[in-house]
Amino acid sequence: MATSKEDAGWLNPNPNPDMMLSIPLKKSDPVEMYRPLRKLIATKYSESDAEKVESVLETLNKCRSDMVERGDLSLPMQRDCLIH
Repeated sequence: MATSKEDAGWLNPNPNPDMMLSIPLKKSDPVEMYRPLRKLIATKYSESDAEKVESVLETLNKCRSDMVERGDLSLPMQRDCLIH
């Protein structure tokens, strides 16, 4: 816990706390996830476990490709797509 102004400055070295660092948005490329994930599950666990999660893997792959293809959406729309 800060006991003086010098200690508080050491904890927050930013001389201008009103300014924020700008970080560019991440750009994603299309990636086919179904086959590698299914193969991993079949190898690590069993073929029957891989069969059980096929629909989940297909949904995951579709959701990710939908988000990558929707690169022109506004930030609020992208957030809403992730929430739903």
